[in-house]
Amino acid sequence: MKNEFKQNYKNEIIEGYKDRKQINHIENELINTYLVNKNLKVLEAGTGAGVISFYIESKGFDSITAFDIIPDLIDRAKEKALKTKSKVNFIIADASALNELQDNHFGYVLYPQQILSMVSKKFLSEALSEAFRVGTKDSLYVFSFMDWQSRWYNPILSFMLNVLRLIRGEKWSSYYIPELTMNGKINTKFFHADQHSIFWGKETNILSLLEKHGFKSQRIVKQKKKFSLHGDGIFFVCKKI
Repeated sequence: MKNEFKQNYKNEIIEGYKDRKQINHIENELINTYLVNKNLKVLEAGTGAGVISFYIESKGFDSITAFDIIPDLIDRAKEKALKTKSKVNFIIADASALNELQDNHFGYVLYPQQILSMVSKKFLSEALSEAFRVGTKDSLYVFSFMDWQSRWYNPILSFMLNVLRLIRGEKWSSYYIPELTMNGKINTKFFHADQHSIFWGKETNILSLLEKHGFKSQRIVKQKKKFSLHGDGIFFVCKKI
């Protein structure tokens, strides 16, 4: 795996995703609106314990592949699949190197749960290129990212953190900051050097990034929650250019 997480961050992800039981209202609306052809193959990235893929399967899809980079989460998904006689194909894979997956294979390609924001900066371009490769020419894509503009204080956090980065001899990276909360608790190690920074994108910047990698956005949906320290996601429904 090229895009591995540090163990402390991996543990937090496992804790947060292992028992997720429901999809959110935006995921539900997008799936029911756009996934209409049950004969097409579906790919879900960053599946965690599989809740979204299980939901899609319940809608009548019988060719679903779901991957995650964390083996413990895939093991949990496979256990549930075995108990429920699910046919979802759960695999361990790295979003930036989907060597197990064929070119031009999937009609629906989903990157929910802000998975691409978790991909390390140096591998984000490769992850988008891989997403492009595995979809058919008429594929429908759903990408989601953390929304920079959903927290007014992100520029303040970014500036403070990047001053510390310069002092430590690290590179300035404006839109990459660690999680402020982890599983409902304040991340007291936010300013530590060992933290995994995630990508918070502005809508215009994300659109440019997607277009650069061959995607054209057809619809944008923003989460509108009450104030949250965690921040909100922004979803892009796309086709290949």
